Amino acid sequence: MASLSYLFYLTSLFFLGILQPSHSRLSYNFFYDFWSKYSFTLPFKMTEKTPKDWVDGLVRKHKVVVFSKSYCPYCTRAKDALKKLNLEDLHVEELDSNSKMDEVQDYLNKLTGARSVPRVFVNGQFYGDSTKTVSDVESGKFMEYYKKSDL
Repeated sequence: MASLSYLFYLTSLFFLGILQPSHSRLSYNFFYDFWSKYSFTLPFKMTEKTPKDWVDGLVRKHKVVVFSKSYCPYCTRAKDALKKLNLEDLHVEELDSNSKMDEVQDYLNKLTGARSVPRVFVNGQFYGDSTKTVSDVESGKFMEYYKKSDL
């Protein structure tokens, strides 16, 4: 049987998006149940009073924010494209580990016009979804916007 610290290590990798369920025989439910049982707080727990305050705080704090779900293939495409750019302040927030995921997605819907993920923000402004982000990264438009909005 694996040691408890090793299981914490594996679940941390899973929630950070480094380890995907397809890489392991363990399911998402196993990791979630494990963290729920052996941790006082789940990773990426909201510390603000409302989902609105939490989302707005993250968007203000970081240059690039991606609201994502760890098992979403569109999110993975967008995150991979952005990681290749070695951006100064890229923050990825995995909503599937957040107990208020539905409320957060409802607020993202009000803010951006859709509940779907990923939702990408650059310098406090909504940028786009996976299709726009990946396309613009490949064409160079994303970096133009990133640099221009930094002025």
